[in-house]
Amino acid sequence: MFKALSKGIYINDVRINILGVNWFGAEISGCPHGLWAVPWRTVLDGFLVKNGFNMVRLPMSVELALDMDGTVPKDINYTHNPDLKGLSAGKIMDKIIDGCRERGILVMPVFHRLNAGEEIPELWYRNPDYPESKVIQAWTNVVKRYISNPYVFAIDLKNEPHGVATWRTGNPATDWADACERMGNALLKINPRLLIVVEGLDRSSHPSTKGMGSYWGEVLDDVRANPVRLDVAERVVYSPHTYGPDVWMMDYYKDPKFPGNLPNVWQSKFQYIAKENLGCVLIGETGGRCEPNSIDEKWHHAFVSFVESDPSLKGSVCIWAYNANSGNDTKGLVKDDWTTVDTHKMSLYKRMCPSPTNIKALLSNSPNVPNVPNVPNVVVTPANVSSTTTQAARISSKVVGKWKENGIEISQYDVTVSNATTVPFTRNDVNVTLRLPKPNVQGVKQSWGCVHTNGKLTFPDWISMLEAGKTWSFGVIVFGTQHGQPAFSV
Repeated sequence: MFKALSKGIYINDVRINILGVNWFGAEISGCPHGLWAVPWRTVLDGFLVKNGFNMVRLPMSVELALDMDGTVPKDINYTHNPDLKGLSAGKIMDKIIDGCRERGILVMPVFHRLNAGEEIPELWYRNPDYPESKVIQAWTNVVKRYISNPYVFAIDLKNEPHGVATWRTGNPATDWADACERMGNALLKINPRLLIVVEGLDRSSHPSTKGMGSYWGEVLDDVRANPVRLDVAERVVYSPHTYGPDVWMMDYYKDPKFPGNLPNVWQSKFQYIAKENLGCVLIGETGGRCEPNSIDEKWHHAFVSFVESDPSLKGSVCIWAYNANSGNDTKGLVKDDWTTVDTHKMSLYKRMCPSPTNIKALLSNSPNVPNVPNVPNVVVTPANVSSTTTQAARISSKVVGKWKENGIEISQYDVTVSNATTVPFTRNDVNVTLRLPKPNVQGVKQSWGCVHTNGKLTFPDWISMLEAGKTWSFGVIVFGTQHGQPAFSV
């Protein structure tokens, strides 16, 4: 479905033009900011849809992702948002993300912080309270929660690594590239359709940028010699963050050749990746105050023209930020009332993606098939439960995606096994059978959350037993489903 190529992000064979915007706040309050001023649907309809945005980047914290349904959100005016009253942070995020799906807006979550409200950390983890294993668990929670929503198309692993973070230096405690491969591969085992977004560092030892001032997350010049490689091809998206003088006055902004010297700066830091066919680039953050006749406005015009001139970058941008409460160095795309748009900045940003793709039209013909009926439930009795019991294990499956590759129909299934008995099931008790109507022209393309062997699906290594009342969920992608739908039984 989604593919990351050097020319951009694709849905199947169609290059999509992305005009994205950041909507921050969940990393601080458990829900995006502004809900104290406007209804959440007003943000989606009155800002995102109205202004042509087809992607939103949603910052979160690791702390939130570890307990989304146990986190109480803050900073909501329930007069404006009565349907959010009493909901957990997770349920509110569900509403907003479902709302994006209904409107054809892609969603890219990002871990912006570890703890809610604290500063952006240098590394992706922190021992002992947030080791890497806990970060992966937090991402696992997010990926599983939205696995059936194809609009959650990418995950941005960590916001702006910087400071002690390194790239392929051999130090596992600081090596960001190695960490991206570990985390990315772990998450692709759960959902192989995801794109894995990798941000840059704030410095490099590469001769072309050594000693050059850079923003956090901006520098990706080590990709040429040491790219991030994942187990699933065409999944990596490199995502630099770049800003102008209002955020930080770099030395090259003081150069007499400014702004004519800037294209070489951007080319050496990240543009070369797509230009040399080394990977996909999505500008994950850019913006600023852009006040008329300021040096920051000159920077904006130079950067917008730079993006416009590069087919791989044009239509591959995400602006910072919708929020009226964005810092004084950037300010937001809306004024203090959270509805009035800064038309001066908006007109510039739209030049970087003048024709955003209609995502809904593409996905309705590809991965998401809501009208396909669920495979009927099958009631079974496991070996360690008496055949006379009135309780049983239950298995259900549903089609959550359907598309074609080289004329062959591919279908993705979410499968759930529930233990409705009063006793636990061991690995020997539960074996799911996948029956294909025409096995000579059908087969399993991929599976996750289970072990597949010759049509038998069993617990993965990390599940030793299924406790009473618990469920086991996994995914299977089957090819050749135009010849008939498979059946799952236990």
